[in-house]
Amino acid sequence: MYRQSIIIFGIVVPGALLILASIVIWVMMGKFELKRDSQNKALDARRLSQVNEKKMEKALSFRKGQMEYWNAQLERDVLQNFNETLDSVLSQFDANQIRLLEGSRPQGRGDLGLASGASYARFALVFEGGYGPLQELLAELEAKMPQLIVENMELTVGRSSAGSGASIKLRITCLAWQKI
Repeated sequence: MYRQSIIIFGIVVPGALLILASIVIWVMMGKFELKRDSQNKALDARRLSQVNEKKMEKALSFRKGQMEYWNAQLERDVLQNFNETLDSVLSQFDANQIRLLEGSRPQGRGDLGLASGASYARFALVFEGGYGPLQELLAELEAKMPQLIVENMELTVGRSSAGSGASIKLRITCLAWQKI
């Protein structure tokens, strides 16, 4: 009888309590692990959102300056602005790289102008030069005058008017939108 009591209370009950305590500890550790994982995920998500926020602030600060520049361009007189921009862009090239052969203000309203109803000015230009300089010219005009839109463009390959070989003639009609 004593043996049975000793076995039950000396070995079985402590063993059962040890197993029960191990299960409770194991469950608690699992809960803490899950809680820590969810906190780590939340912390990672917060860090990612902060990084994205900084990237967006940087992009928007760049665009803010760009928008201020564009609004300033729209505030200026479109004819004076176009002439100054064209002169500054053309001054970047040698006379044998690119030349302005003709510049005029075409009469009538263009197709884009009729469709929009907004106020604008039209310009017809003829350039002669190499392919690369003509591309750079158009890219610079677009960058410096965002309100400028090409209405019509025609490229012709032929002899240079200066007689120095082949060149490309670019006939372009553009619209420059004015602020309403």
